[in-house]
Amino acid sequence: MSGIYFTILDVSGSLGSIIIYILMNQRDEKKRSLKVLQDYLLALQQAPPLELLDKLDSWKPDLVDMFDRMVTMAEVWSSVRSQAIQFRVHIEGGLDAATNMRFKNEVKLARAVCAPMKEGLHRYMEGLDLYWK
Repeated sequence: MSGIYFTILDVSGSLGSIIIYILMNQRDEKKRSLKVLQDYLLALQQAPPLELLDKLDSWKPDLVDMFDRMVTMAEVWSSVRSQAIQFRVHIEGGLDAATNMRFKNEVKLARAVCAPMKEGLHRYMEGLDLYWK
């Protein structure tokens, strides 16, 4: 009877060793997984490289310069709009506008004044095309 008892203990002992081995193996896998996640979290918490920060700083828009340009554009637009209204009033006069020397001179002056703005707008639009492509 004692031989059977030792055999049962021996079988249950080897079964216990297998269970312990499986549990220890699972524990080791969980430790490795935890270590990988901790390393990943540590990498996320580190400061980004300085060259990346410099690159990001160079991408920041100069808002003051942008607003200054927008104000200049608004002033030019206001001037062009008022001239367009004046021209419309002259043109509504009919054929008198075609013979009016003052009107012809105003048109020549307006073309001369607006030429740089027209050129600048074309360059700006080309820049937008390059930006969005």
